[in-house]
Amino acid sequence: MVKLLEGGLTVEPVGLAVRLLGPVRLGVGKVDAALSPKVRQVLAVLALRPGSVVTHETLIAELWADHPPRSATTTMQTYVYQLRQAIDSLEGDQRGGEILRTESQGYVLCAQVIDIDLDHFRALANKARAHLYESPDITVSLTRRALSLVHGDPLMDVNPGQVLHGGAVRIGEEIMAAQQLAIEAQMRLSRYGEAIVELHELCTRYPLREWFSYRLMDALARAGRRVEALEVYADLNRRLRDELGIDPSQSFQRLHMQILSGTDDPDYPSPGTTAQGA
Repeated sequence: MVKLLEGGLTVEPVGLAVRLLGPVRLGVGKVDAALSPKVRQVLAVLALRPGSVVTHETLIAELWADHPPRSATTTMQTYVYQLRQAIDSLEGDQRGGEILRTESQGYVLCAQVIDIDLDHFRALANKARAHLYESPDITVSLTRRALSLVHGDPLMDVNPGQVLHGGAVRIGEEIMAAQQLAIEAQMRLSRYGEAIVELHELCTRYPLREWFSYRLMDALARAGRRVEALEVYADLNRRLRDELGIDPSQSFQRLHMQILSGTDDPDYPSPGTTAQGA
């Protein structure tokens, strides 16, 4: 069912697969099923809870919030039927009912017979985190493998309802935590040049996330580029004051003073945290 790579982890689904880390897709290999937006929405809800019953009420709330039409139950069942047809078209042998089972209260997407990219991402990120202190080089490799599964914003081609909105936010935070973990490992390996390249991109993508600017300033200073490091502080200071009316965090200000004074070995926030709460 899955293709195993070194370390016993997989990032390459061989059988039926669901992709959530970008556009929502159902496919086998390079062949994707053609799904309507509402069917993709149903698939995403089910795939976020593989092996668990997703109730009729949950699906209806996701699709129509607090204003379901009178035909909501019938229409929702039609979307599930269309999803099963799509599975049949990919798997054959009328396996839609086996892979997407009906239960008394709702539906279950069988986790044992379907690959979900989010599950692989989480497994790789968790293993990467476990290696951070003893083998940061392994952490870098595993986080890069995990992040290679990301192909855009989570659930990016679905209009999220009550259920999926929270799920998309959580996945986005998990992706950002993996990016932070990769940077943390590179810093521990003194790979400042690599970290700087990635941090410039991340600071552009997340201009108000102080953690990335903190790390960029730190990496630049450690690479002997103190003037550029101080420019990072000045830029973020100006942006925070102009857009949020706040000053940089105390840890950021301490790092700034350490660079100004030439003090080595600034404090490291733990991976997965930010230099401030922004």
